[in-house]
Amino acid sequence: MKKSILFVAFSLFVSSLSFSQWEKIAQIENDNLYHLFQLNNETTIATGEQTSIYDLQSLNPSVPITNLFTYGFITSSLSVNDTESYIGGGCYFPFDECPANTLHKTVDGGKTWSPIYTDVTFSQIGNILGILPVNEDELVLVTEYYKLKKVNLITGDSSSIVIPNTETSNNFISGKVSNSGKWLVAVQFYEQGIASTQYFESEDKGDSWIELDMLLSDEEKIIFLDYLPHNNLAAVSNKGNTYHSIHGNLELKGNIGDAYPQITSHFAINKNDWYISSFDGDSNQSKLHQSVDGGVTWTIDISFSNGFLGVLSFTDRNNGFLIFNSREVYKKTGPNTTLNHEFSSFTISPNPANDILHIETDLEILEYSIDIIDAAGRKVKHFHSSNSEYNISNLTSGYYQIILIDTTGKIIGREMFVKG
Repeated sequence: MKKSILFVAFSLFVSSLSFSQWEKIAQIENDNLYHLFQLNNETTIATGEQTSIYDLQSLNPSVPITNLFTYGFITSSLSVNDTESYIGGGCYFPFDECPANTLHKTVDGGKTWSPIYTDVTFSQIGNILGILPVNEDELVLVTEYYKLKKVNLITGDSSSIVIPNTETSNNFISGKVSNSGKWLVAVQFYEQGIASTQYFESEDKGDSWIELDMLLSDEEKIIFLDYLPHNNLAAVSNKGNTYHSIHGNLELKGNIGDAYPQITSHFAINKNDWYISSFDGDSNQSKLHQSVDGGVTWTIDISFSNGFLGVLSFTDRNNGFLIFNSREVYKKTGPNTTLNHEFSSFTISPNPANDILHIETDLEILEYSIDIIDAAGRKVKHFHSSNSEYNISNLTSGYYQIILIDTTGKIIGREMFVKG
């Protein structure tokens, strides 16, 4: 049974308010953090020099839980399921100080790691910049020097995979995999001292490849490209423009109008929820920008002075981590929007809205109430579901959360909307 609930709203004005708060959880001493890797919805690790690993959910996330080897760093990861993951890395020079193996595996959700021995060594391939799944016994390593290496985890043997038209490339940059198993590899070329990046995609685990058309102009370049659900791609340019790539065609979605000159990192959670950080070298300031509508409109989630905002990792729009100045870890905590699948079917359209907001739910029960919560977590409105139209024109502009509650007090639906 569908019910339509109408909310009267004024024209859209997006506020910087949010339902969650950032908290500094770690100050790292005598190390620098370079990456965040999400192993599952419950475990995110930070990695630093000397291949140190920090469990950000531990009681003391400022102290590493392990160092895999003395020289080097971790540069890539692949999560197979909630307990099984791989991480790959590299070493500093000289080569003879680097161990033969630069690939490790966990089967207990990141508590312990074991080396995977193959005939691929750092001196041969450089850093492992991406890990792609083939089957239970094989992985493909996206490597810095020798491109793609397929390794057998049982025998340790390896073979090369060649992407057509990359023979003259200088190095490979990254490798990513979509939910359906597509592979995306970024390749860097240098011509007359100018660097350019080309992207290649495979739907058949490396047997064939197509080059994606990501060219914009001489001044505008794609600098971040990530998979979204249903194999679409989220793209960000050096000009602060945001794009969707659908079937290889770039579609402009919006622009981060108040971004600093340098776009430093990007994290696309799903087709709606994106985060981007920007940096101003002259003032040494950083901003974290958030979009809840797929890159169309943007707000400032948090700003930082005196430093560089690095890598990001999020499980949903309200929960995640960031690294600041390579030494500080911040955690964002709020309502977990990924839990909505456990509730009733709950959709809002349009969102953002100009004047009227429609909500549809598949609830079979006749009795439930509606709370509207502001960004500070305060209940600002309460309605009974028997009403069909609710005037919220006296609310201030910004993000709000609609919560549906049954007669026992249990939350049965939750979603965000923007009020003007």
